[in-house]
Amino acid sequence: MPQVTIINADALEGLRQLPSETVDCIVTSPPYWGLRDYGVQNQIGLEPTLDEYLERLLAVTAELRRVLKPAGVMFWNHGDCYYNDSRGGLRPPGSGSIVVNGERYERKTTTPLLPQSDAVSLQQKCLVLQNFRLILKMMNEQGWILRNIIIWHKPNHMPSSVLDRFANAYEPIFMLVKSKEVSSDIREFIERPMPNEWRAWLAAIVDAEGTIGIRRSKRKDKHDVFAPYITVNNTDRALVEQCLQLTGLGTIKSGGRGTNFPIYRWEVTHRKAIAVIAEIYPYLIAKKEQAKVAIALQKTNKHRGNNKGTARGPKPISEAEYQEKIRLWELMKKLNQREVTHSGLPEPNLNRRSGCERYWFDLDAVREPHAYPLTPKQMEKKFALRNGKYGNGQRRTAIHTGAEWSGSNPLGKNPGDVWTIPTQPFPEAHFATFPEALVERIIKAACPPYI
Repeated sequence: MPQVTIINADALEGLRQLPSETVDCIVTSPPYWGLRDYGVQNQIGLEPTLDEYLERLLAVTAELRRVLKPAGVMFWNHGDCYYNDSRGGLRPPGSGSIVVNGERYERKTTTPLLPQSDAVSLQQKCLVLQNFRLILKMMNEQGWILRNIIIWHKPNHMPSSVLDRFANAYEPIFMLVKSKEVSSDIREFIERPMPNEWRAWLAAIVDAEGTIGIRRSKRKDKHDVFAPYITVNNTDRALVEQCLQLTGLGTIKSGGRGTNFPIYRWEVTHRKAIAVIAEIYPYLIAKKEQAKVAIALQKTNKHRGNNKGTARGPKPISEAEYQEKIRLWELMKKLNQREVTHSGLPEPNLNRRSGCERYWFDLDAVREPHAYPLTPKQMEKKFALRNGKYGNGQRRTAIHTGAEWSGSNPLGKNPGDVWTIPTQPFPEAHFATFPEALVERIIKAACPPYI
């Protein structure tokens, strides 16, 4: 049985106990503004103004973003309420009420009047939009990216006696991922984010059995070409194949003529080698300085465009750029021959952020059956996919950028963003627990199977 640790604490205090970027998936729901008094001092949800409520939640979401891994996903369930004040205009918070799902809850506070900004924005019988106001702040101020608004339809929702609108039968679940900034050093990353355990293993293999170097290719009447590479040589084919399997990059060749055992060689070159280095760099020990030099070399390989007129072909590099390539090549040789131990280069920028992080999402794990039977050809493809015999044998996830299926996916259809899942009773002292079916679907789709 895996060990489970439950931290029973204030949300902020508990989150601050967790190291940064250690959580794969978050499924949570905050107390809604003005809904319930839990009888706890300094509780979230009974703030005198909506602005104060949102600021307190932003402090929590900032910590959630800190602990979430770059490839992690957060599902934030947050409903809304109607503002109701029979007198209209400014009012003491305790004299008004909040209506949620057709039920009225009195505000239990005796703080001063609402500020004018809140009084103007919260009109009688108007949806407060506490959830969307928060999500907009999370996007604009904290860099979250909103990927989905899932409609959690509750077929057994609370009945309502309201006569001037429709009864509320759903709550939104916001699917959020972390944003990323373009690395100034790494132009290409491995398409599928590697788990930390795999990155550490591969780094150890490269440190012990591999080489990070620069290959210089002579060219007649032109500047020489310099390319970074990573190799791992071993007599155990399974070990070398594991390097290829984990990264999905490179080739394997066999050699060792004149030796007692065949030698197998995994090799990755050019930009693909830098993509591997970007994954394993934090775990490298013996080859970290060589990795810095390889990254620095790749930065000198710029796209220069083409000459115009009669001078066709790519624009030539300057002599200064060429001499820098030679300097890095010579520095790499000295490091590998242990003539020097430090490159003198700064730590590379490995930050992936800019746009959307390549997060983990396994759509195949939650596909639903088609409404019509599959053709024999689709059934054959379905069997091949499930047995790892189609393509690369990997499930399609949001971190892959290949073309979508033309026609019906043989593994089933995308379940869509409207989920009909009834609420589930809970005998203990809790007002609104998640139904297990809801959380199960989220975990299957957004939590890696090795967790």
